[in-house]
Amino acid sequence: MVRYDLNHFNTIPEIPNVLVVVVVVVVVVVVVVVVVVVVVVVVVVVVVAVVKEQQEVVAVTVIVIVFGCREQLQRGCT
Repeated sequence: MVRYDLNHFNTIPEIPNVLVVVVVVVVVVVVVVVVVVVVVVVVVVVVVAVVKEQQEVVAVTVIVIVFGCREQLQRGCT
């Protein structure tokens, strides 16, 4: 008859669970930062390109669309 130490088995999963949570949080933070940086770069590039062409109406429209979409991200931007 083999006896198992239940306390020993109960403590083993706790460490991997903590590591998984930490890894998931780090990955989510990195993804969010990358997405924000990409969006900011795209907006800056579009605005600079539009300003160079002196199309103020298009620049204002792009800014309104971008900021409008940012506020509606939770509901979805159409």
